[in-house]
Amino acid sequence: EIIKKVRQSYTFKEKANVIRYALHEGNLRAAAKFGLNKTQVGHWVMKLKDKLDEIDYSKSCRLEGG
Repeated sequence: EIIKKVRQSYTFKEKANVIRYALHEGNLRAAAKFGLNKTQVGHWVMKLKDKLDEIDYSKSCRLEGG
C-alpha cells in the first residue's frame, strides 16, 4: 500500500524524466525505482511520444520489441 502511494506521488514530468533516462541509458532499473516494469515503461513511452520530442526513439524500439 505504501508502494502504491509512492507511485501515485510521482508526477507526469517525473515519470517522463525517468523514462527518458531509462531510454538514453538503457537502464530499466532506473524505471524500476519509479515502480515501472518493462511493459509499463513501454506504455509510458507510447504515451509520451507526442509530448517529448527529445526522446531517442531508436532506443525505445528496443524496449518495445522486448
